[in-house]
Order: sequence, then structure tokens, then C-alpha cells
Amino acid sequence: AIHLVYHRRLFQGEKAGAPTWRSTMIRTRGRWAEHVFETSGWLYAVQTMRNQLTYTSAMASTTVSLFTLTVGFLWQCLRAEFSWQTLLRFGCVAML
Repeated sequence: AIHLVYHRRLFQGEKAGAPTWRSTMIRTRGRWAEHVFETSGWLYAVQTMRNQLTYTSAMASTTVSLFTLTVGFLWQCLRAEFSWQTLLRFGCVAML
């Protein structure tokens, strides 16, 4: 629900003309693409794409690892019969 509210506000801000991180990135990528086409910097373009793919895969694997650790901790809490208050506290900290 929080994710949906965030994207709705982001979309409304962009519609109203407010600068957002997404609109800034779109403009920056557009300028970068124009530069590559004007200077025939294909090697630079390929290196940039490779770096982006490496970054994305590293972030995805980190996210999966952290999610797995979180689920494992919550499972241990449930099996050890921790109070729901402890789980709620952990969940609130994890959301931050």
C-alpha cells in the first residue's frame, strides 16, 4: 500500500510539472543518448550498459539475501514463541 501511494504521488507530481528523480533521470539519459549518437561513442555506451547491468544484478542479489535473512529471523521468532509486540517492533524497524 505504501508503495502504491508513493508512485501515485510521484505520478501526480510529474503531471503537475514538479521535478522528480524519475523525470531528471529521463532527461539525463536523453542527453547521454544524444551525446553517444553525435560522437559515435559506442564503446562508452557498451561500457555504461555493462556497468548498469552489473549494478542491477548486484542490487537484486543483495535484496534477495536481505529478504531471506529477514524471513529466517521472523520464522525463528515465530517458532520461539516471541511476543507479537517483538515481531511488530522488528517489522516497523525493517520498514524504515
